[in-house]
Amino acid sequence: MDNTKHRGRKPKEPTSGFGANLRRLRTQRGMNQTQLAESIGVVQSHIANVECGGKNPSLDMLTRLSAFFGVGYDELMRETSDESAVTA
Repeated sequence: MDNTKHRGRKPKEPTSGFGANLRRLRTQRGMNQTQLAESIGVVQSHIANVECGGKNPSLDMLTRLSAFFGVGYDELMRETSDESAVTA
């Protein structure tokens, strides 16, 4: 039996824009959602909701993520899913 926190549901995949950029930056650093959440002072479920498009990031969260990953707001919010567009 699968012991994931998703209780048998497959997590939603970000399609483009902020959620996809956030997931790419996070995975490029080899981090899971919990590790990123702890690093920027939010809960894991908030990261999950933002990555899948269920919630929009606040300005405070954008500021924390921008500082953490060393990228500008425009790079976080970019609508393309081009990996070369966002560098860590």
